[in-house]
Amino acid sequence: MIVDPSPLRRRLVLVDIGAGFSVGSAAAVTLAARTVESLVLVTQAGINQGEHSTWTRLLERLDRADVSFISDYRTGDGELHPPVEELIDYIATAANSAAHAIVWMGFGAMTNLGRVLDARPDLAGEMHVTQLGGRLDSADGGNDVSRNLRLDPRSAQLVLQWAGLPRFVLDEHAEAFANLITATSPLYRQLATSKTPWVEEPQVADGPWMREALTVSAALQQPYVHFRTEKVVIDADGQLRIDPTGNEVEVTSRIDYEGLLLWLAAALR
Repeated sequence: MIVDPSPLRRRLVLVDIGAGFSVGSAAAVTLAARTVESLVLVTQAGINQGEHSTWTRLLERLDRADVSFISDYRTGDGELHPPVEELIDYIATAANSAAHAIVWMGFGAMTNLGRVLDARPDLAGEMHVTQLGGRLDSADGGNDVSRNLRLDPRSAQLVLQWAGLPRFVLDEHAEAFANLITATSPLYRQLATSKTPWVEEPQVADGPWMREALTVSAALQQPYVHFRTEKVVIDADGQLRIDPTGNEVEVTSRIDYEGLLLWLAAALR
């Protein structure tokens, strides 16, 4: 059921879920499945067939067997199935036929999108990119490197080079305490009594951050996520650093967590 009236819901949305399966990413995919009509999931190297099957079952239980899957998983014999050529063809075909630009949401390393834009930089103009991750250098220079950028700095640099004004959902907002689902939060109690597949996982008791769900909200231009424009570079180790000679990006500046979690509760009910 589509519950979000946003005008972006009719656009083609590709969600790069990375590798593996987690409570937070499953909640975000559920959110996307319930708010977006044309949805494609993309995975990365490292996902196994069991995890791939888990995602497939989740979509079936959400009555979204129509969702396309471009998957990079290892079969039982260890053979790797790279999705990049298929992904490039898919995006190029969609770009030629879509009435609107394509929305790309990244939950993990930027490998897939970096490889796509390295091979076909002309596709960058057809895409609105929102990426989870990034820590801007702090005033004292003691900032840690964000995991998603550290995993593949070269691809992150390629995306920064080619993508037009990409959006970064910074770790300081994605991993804020206000975005953590605890045992005392109303959303936790709702999920704990729901029959929706991901909440049956025991990890929900650990109180997952809604990092990926925040990224979905940002990509769909919900009013709970606010941005500012900065010029940045990405260093060889993945550090996102403000630099007047860098490329323009939008980074999160403020989050209305109360509004965000209320919206999530309604969409995930």
